[in-house]
Amino acid sequence: MQFRGIYAPLTTPFDHQGNVYRSKFEFNLSQLRRTKLSGFVVADQWGEGLLLAEEERVDIWRRAVALSSGEADILAAISGTGVPVTRRLLSEAATAGCVAAIVEAPETDKLAPGSDTTDLFYRSVADSASLPLLVGIRLDGADERNAARLAGLAAHPRIYGAAIQNCNPAFVRAARRACGSEFAIVVRDMEAAVPCLEAGACAAILAVASVVPFYVLSIEEAVRTREHAAALELVARAVDLERLLQRHGVPALKRALDLRSGYGGRPRLPLSDVSAPTSEAIALALYELAS
Repeated sequence: MQFRGIYAPLTTPFDHQGNVYRSKFEFNLSQLRRTKLSGFVVADQWGEGLLLAEEERVDIWRRAVALSSGEADILAAISGTGVPVTRRLLSEAATAGCVAAIVEAPETDKLAPGSDTTDLFYRSVADSASLPLLVGIRLDGADERNAARLAGLAAHPRIYGAAIQNCNPAFVRAARRACGSEFAIVVRDMEAAVPCLEAGACAAILAVASVVPFYVLSIEEAVRTREHAAALELVARAVDLERLLQRHGVPALKRALDLRSGYGGRPRLPLSDVSAPTSEAIALALYELAS
């Protein structure tokens, strides 16, 4: 499995009764398929995965695979579940036709304070995984220490890479030394995307790409052609939107979609729509960004 380029997380639309709005999900994906995005992440935090029932996750994985027609990678996102449920969902994702899965460990330290079971969770899940896995990592602390820890996971034959939050180029270089060049480092921060891609990260998962895919692809093109200044300038123009999405989460992303050519709609309870001032700020941030 080769990870490369830009991946967009897909939102999950809901109808007025709070059910998955399948036709709108398909509409959004059909719009994004017109681009050269490498693939799509389905049912992650931006897709309100934690608020979806298991059967809802599986259903939209299947729909995404069918609509992609093999032209783009569909990555199943699984978080907030224990080992048995995660294993079952991985099996369902494989059956649905997803090419890989991004798995995030549950916060077990809340059950047993002071314990660190994250790596054991990942290895236990990977032992029976029928899909290549990307493990979800949020960086804090020393780059070399985190890279050494990641190298232990990289030794597992079913763990192909890591999706990194709070990434930085020093960590990317340390991880490549510790894990090898075949281990995929995928960035999840737009502001860090350019330096991390230049340092050796192979791909980026960016929420902004769901709203302005062509704009984000122009950033990747600038990185690929080594136009460093141009890439940084493009990122700088989109920083306001990125920060609004990070600050206000799924409701902000859905509002941004409504303001462009996609369908956002209301988030699922207990989430609520963004305020009028936040909506105006999102519109302003979108103004000069080509979709």
